[in-house]
Amino acid sequence: MSVSGGDDNTRYYVGGLVKDDEGIELNTGYKRHTLRLNLDQRVSSRLNLTFSSNLVHSLGARGLNNNDNNGVSYYMALQFIPSFLDLRQKPDGTWGSTLSPISFIQSNPLQTATLMVNDEEVWRYLGGGRATFEVYNSERHNLRFVGNGGLDWFGQKNTLYFPPELQFMPVIQPGKPGASLLANADNLNTNYNLNLVHTYRPAGSVVAFRVSCPSRAAWAWASIPSPSAP
Repeated sequence: MSVSGGDDNTRYYVGGLVKDDEGIELNTGYKRHTLRLNLDQRVSSRLNLTFSSNLVHSLGARGLNNNDNNGVSYYMALQFIPSFLDLRQKPDGTWGSTLSPISFIQSNPLQTATLMVNDEEVWRYLGGGRATFEVYNSERHNLRFVGNGGLDWFGQKNTLYFPPELQFMPVIQPGKPGASLLANADNLNTNYNLNLVHTYRPAGSVVAFRVSCPSRAAWAWASIPSPSAP
């Protein structure tokens, strides 16, 4: 959804998106929300301002499908489980076992998909602005001050939780109360540049000469702490 409009002095654009896709596997899916704003403002005959921003938020609920050496991921577990085993949850709350009476594999993929958490949340913001001020203007000379600035911020959070009642937990981590992991990462980049632009148009000439005196700077910050696994 988007809205745009304006007049001779102001132009704007506002747009947004809400997306919610369910995954094929149990407790998986992807959500995305975005908000975008663009604004052009003519403050006076000499000063013009431009601003743009974009905010994105996403949340991914992921399954467990990579290769592993413990027979935990769905891909690794299902190929060793015979079709006659009932892996569903029973009325008393227990689950079908792949360890009894014969040990086929360490995990019950239906139980794993139902109880475990593997979420990734991401925030990102991109913003920028531009200011143009006409210092002097005549038939042959034009002097403008132009300033640009922007920032890019990114934040990510990963949450993984494997409760102790999962069938494989006592096998691969005996005596431990499940497993969890929380990881956070942040990154910020900013930059700006300032320009003084002089344009000269000689008399009787269709050619214009332009000289620019720029000044630029950039700054970056990142925080990627070690994951915590209580």
